[in-house]
Amino acid sequence: MKASLCLNSTNRNFDYNLSSLKKNITEDGGAKNKSPNPLFCMQKITFYISIFIAFSIFPFETAISGTLGISSATNNSGSELPLEQEELWERLELIYNKLEVSLPDPTDAKADEAYMLFETANCSENKQDYMRSEALIAEADERNNRLGFSLNGYYIKRNIQSNINQDEDSRAYLELSWDVLKGGYMENSQQAESLYREAQLARLEGKSKQSTIKNKCLQYNQIKQFRKLENTLYRLKLDLMEPVYNIERRAYFKGWSYLDDFLVAEEELFSTQRKLRYLSSIFPQKDTTLAINPPVLDLDIQSIRLAMQSSSSVKELSDLQKEILDHKENPVTRNRLRFFVRNEFGDTSTSDSDRGVVAGLRFSIPLEKRSSTSVHFKKLAIEEGAQHLLLTQSVKLENSYQSYHEQLERVIKQQYRYIRSYERARRSFVEKRSLGDSELASAVIRLRTLLNSSIELVKAKHELYQRLASVLSTAGVAYDNQYVYQASLKNIDYRARPGNRLLYIWSSAFNTTNNEILVDFLNTKGIHRVALSVGKKTNLEKARRFIKLSNKNRIQIEIITGSNSWIFPESYKQIPRSVINAAGLTGAIHLDIEPHTLPGYKKQRGLYLKNYLKMLEIIRQELPDEKITVAVPHHWPESTYQKINKLVDAVYIMAYGTNSIDTIEKRIKTITDSIPTGKIALILRVDDFQDEWEIEKALEQLGQRTGIRSFGLHQYKTFIRKVGEKR
Repeated sequence: MKASLCLNSTNRNFDYNLSSLKKNITEDGGAKNKSPNPLFCMQKITFYISIFIAFSIFPFETAISGTLGISSATNNSGSELPLEQEELWERLELIYNKLEVSLPDPTDAKADEAYMLFETANCSENKQDYMRSEALIAEADERNNRLGFSLNGYYIKRNIQSNINQDEDSRAYLELSWDVLKGGYMENSQQAESLYREAQLARLEGKSKQSTIKNKCLQYNQIKQFRKLENTLYRLKLDLMEPVYNIERRAYFKGWSYLDDFLVAEEELFSTQRKLRYLSSIFPQKDTTLAINPPVLDLDIQSIRLAMQSSSSVKELSDLQKEILDHKENPVTRNRLRFFVRNEFGDTSTSDSDRGVVAGLRFSIPLEKRSSTSVHFKKLAIEEGAQHLLLTQSVKLENSYQSYHEQLERVIKQQYRYIRSYERARRSFVEKRSLGDSELASAVIRLRTLLNSSIELVKAKHELYQRLASVLSTAGVAYDNQYVYQASLKNIDYRARPGNRLLYIWSSAFNTTNNEILVDFLNTKGIHRVALSVGKKTNLEKARRFIKLSNKNRIQIEIITGSNSWIFPESYKQIPRSVINAAGLTGAIHLDIEPHTLPGYKKQRGLYLKNYLKMLEIIRQELPDEKITVAVPHHWPESTYQKINKLVDAVYIMAYGTNSIDTIEKRIKTITDSIPTGKIALILRVDDFQDEWEIEKALEQLGQRTGIRSFGLHQYKTFIRKVGEKR
């Protein structure tokens, strides 16, 4: 019985569990469902535990283990190879950073950016039906020019044996005639009208065929775009697997690992190389890579159904077919009517009065029973065909939509797999940066898993876009925002935290915290906005680097600026330069100006608030397009909040001094009655709450009661201490 009866042989980082025990239970000879020897398993587990304890007491540098099977990277003398590990760490970080650029957060992509994947500008148009239509129009014009006039002649000689110079036995006439009905003016006109309608019919049929051709062209363009993105991801995977393969290969020949471990890395590397060769053979390398991670799109199927039902194309086709039939089956064109003017010559046997110019008419009416029954049934057949076409189109639409929706569910599942793998990989690099140590084996495995899930997500999205295009093509509608919108995949309560979060960071804490660690902390806590103090005590160069790093991580920075003295008229002149300099860093400023804390506020409340509003007017004049937010208390007059609302982009309510939800809700009611909740952010002081769980419960309840979705915490220094994080 094999060792895999008790432990997964490839799981050499000793991260075994009950599921791996159950998964790997087998029997000698290939039989299944046979219990392992308990004594053997206990001995095996005891052995691994002892090895684990030994490794804990005598740690040494290891290369990648686990499913990749990369064993300890030591030489024969047992000396460590830290340089090799550092180089591999650098490679991992580089790949991770490139992946964030090549495949940014898909929930940040916009539906408008997906429009390029539905462009068909390079698609050639099928002009066959257009040419046929033009030919029919030309033939119709020619028929219209046939007015029914003809010049007819007649000559006869009764006795051909007679003297050729004798004309008494010959007869001739010259006639100008006009055929009005069959073979003449009316028939030609009706045939011309019929040809015009056949030309229209050809155009409509060509338009329908062009929709199919356009869909195929569209799918081809999408293939190119998605394959380019796949190519980028596979190249990142190749950058990962090449050093992993080399380490695995050395470990195998050094006797540090087994062949099955080496084969895992070999299979991953070779399959990646084959895929890249395939992608390179399809599209030239000079093509530019897709710049966006296409968003997941959803359909408004009801709007699409209504658009298809209101389309008149099928009715136009059937109406044209019936009109063509009417013209071809018109009974008038079966009759003949000819007007003529004739001049007869010769035939001396007739009198002079019978010779010369004569005029007359001829007509012919077939004596037959006419019936419109055949035309009636032909029209019914056309109508039935139109109804069948509409029914078939509806069935195809529902089938294609069902297929699309099934793929959408697969994409959403893969999206969550991607997010999970992204979070695990991110955690490895956070541990490395914050703790200075992290398992290299886990980092490699997590990064490989992230790359694989990224590739699978791109493939799933590609299939989704193909099926979406099929739905639109079946319905006969073009890509438009009224039919297509971005699917809501990102829970608004990001990382299980309700609302959009902001954190105050003051200079003292900022200067002593590493930028990367700070960004990692913000991402971990789901905070995507920061009010950063940048004053005389702030390390300005560090702040610039932090702003750049935050932009890369999609974290918005508002620069805290202002002084309580700004409300006084003598300070108005210095305000423009200060706010312009602050806004120049990020384009957004946060005014932490609190006149209610000044000594003379109680006696001169009205004047101080009037000066405050004047100050805001000056700042808005200097920064008409920049984002301006302000921090306000909850006890100012309602009229003041109403005027503030007109001058700023957002109002941050300082709900300090209590952890009571009822009290906070009561205090902010004046503000919520004066300012739209979409412009309000509720700021809580961390020290007012026992721990992070109490804060989260408070934010959730406040959001439910007030409808406010933006929250802030004051401040970073106390928050990081409250949640027990290490800097």
